[in-house]
Amino acid sequence: MKYLIKPLTAVLVLLCIFSGCSGAAGPSEAAPPAWDLTGTEPTYVTAWPENEYTAQVTKPVCGEMDYIYDCSEAGRYALFLKNITRDEAAAYVRQLEEKGYAQTAAAENKTAVGTMLKRGGTTLSISYSGEVFAMLITLEGSR
Repeated sequence: MKYLIKPLTAVLVLLCIFSGCSGAAGPSEAAPPAWDLTGTEPTYVTAWPENEYTAQVTKPVCGEMDYIYDCSEAGRYALFLKNITRDEAAAYVRQLEEKGYAQTAAAENKTAVGTMLKRGGTTLSISYSGEVFAMLITLEGSR
């Protein structure tokens, strides 16, 4: 699993950059700076973390917690699950939509799916590929 950290981190960074492209900001508003994970190490966990970020979403019933990036000082919190199928991940995204999250962007190919959801001041950047699921939770006003 350790050989996947760099590629997954790269995906997470791309999602973070992608999250600045949601189109919600007007032309006069400056885009937020890109999220820099240089020198940041993941924290491996076995249980769903309980905090203000994860309180914004329903805990998935499928998959297992793998690791997190707690960058709450920057207003972001990322979590990664393993052993979750593409269909299970898609069902979880639908569950979030049923809870009031609206899709703001999405892309998909044979290998991976990426989607952004927003509800109030919470933005979710989600990607899944193979049996790995990544979710970046951003709270407005947390920085």
